[in-house]
Amino acid sequence: MPVAAGILDFIGGAFQLLAIVGMLIYGILLVGLGPALLIATALFAFTGILAVVGGAYALRRKKWGLAFAGSFTAFFPCVLWPFLFSMLLVAISSELLFIPPVLLGIATIVLTAVSKKEFEHK
Repeated sequence: MPVAAGILDFIGGAFQLLAIVGMLIYGILLVGLGPALLIATALFAFTGILAVVGGAYALRRKKWGLAFAGSFTAFFPCVLWPFLFSMLLVAISSELLFIPPVLLGIATIVLTAVSKKEFEHK
């Protein structure tokens, strides 16, 4: 289970970092790079990196707390996916865009929480 959680963490973090690139492109081209966009981008970059790092620890079955924090931050792309796809003008209902990241985030959290005993205890 930690392997599956780690892979899902990587996916969540990658989509989050991809959405950050979209946010920056949108901000630079259309709105201008204001302080609010920079703060939001920095916050989501931190959580995206934490999801990737947590995925790495989940794959190695070390530091359950960090792996769990990473799995929790993998849930955040549900905020960013609709923003990214609306910028790319994809003709899909925005409600449908919430379903995949929410399921990914819930699965990652559950898999990491259930597999706590498989992690190395120090």
